[in-house]
Amino acid sequence: MSTRNHNRSHTQLLAQPLATLALIAAATRTPAAAALAAVSDNSLIARWTFDSGSGKNAATDNFHAQISAPLKTTHGVFGDALDLSPDDKTRIKITPDALPQGIRQLTFSAWVAPKHSTKNQAIFRKEDSGRHGDNRLLFAIQKGKFLTLGINCGGNYAELDAIAPPELFDGEWHLVTGTFDGKTMRTYVDGLEIGSFERQVPLSTVHDFAPLRANRDAVAHSNYPFDQAANHGVPFFIGSSQGVGEFYSGKLDDFRFYSRALSAEEIQSLYLENKNLSEKASGI
Repeated sequence: MSTRNHNRSHTQLLAQPLATLALIAAATRTPAAAALAAVSDNSLIARWTFDSGSGKNAATDNFHAQISAPLKTTHGVFGDALDLSPDDKTRIKITPDALPQGIRQLTFSAWVAPKHSTKNQAIFRKEDSGRHGDNRLLFAIQKGKFLTLGINCGGNYAELDAIAPPELFDGEWHLVTGTFDGKTMRTYVDGLEIGSFERQVPLSTVHDFAPLRANRDAVAHSNYPFDQAANHGVPFFIGSSQGVGEFYSGKLDDFRFYSRALSAEEIQSLYLENKNLSEKASGI
């Protein structure tokens, strides 16, 4: 992936295994009920469960995926899951024509069981790398060692490359999450934060959002994350970069996109609520 005109933050917060960190987190965890209820609020813009190989959005009646070929599925955390291979070059394409206006925060979350590879593997990617450069939104596993969240904001593309724990490639199900609250990018594995990066350019308070959709020069200087990933005519892809490269390898289930940054407590609750299901799906 090009590193032109963007900043990177490489963080390594996992001096201890995930299991040890989980014990530490449990000691300070807040009650889950209220947090879990909030995870199901109307900020959930899209949820693709991939049941029966379908690209239907289970959260709303928009953003249904267009699929280039029948999807290979396997037993997942929630019903069926994708079983993707780079050799299949499967295109899972979504045209975001009905995105809410003025998205200032976001969360990406998915259950994954990736195969280890030194190649980049896109979980989610949306971009227009034309005359404005790195107009990109990215959530990916990079070079077999980073869980990466990349966002163009304020005309500046930046990536948080957090060192992924070795357990991410053990063949079992893991919850990966990336958030941006308008100031700080964070990544999580199994409900535990593994990296953070405070952006140099915070989100603006521009309210006249509609003209930005039609004016590419204005879009290029907007501080709304999804505008920075180009106009609504530009699709986004699950499991690849524009359907032509950086194909994801492994199992993927329950991909979610929120229009706000979930809190650490909500992400922990999301993981713990579904941990038993993931263990059953892994045969534990």
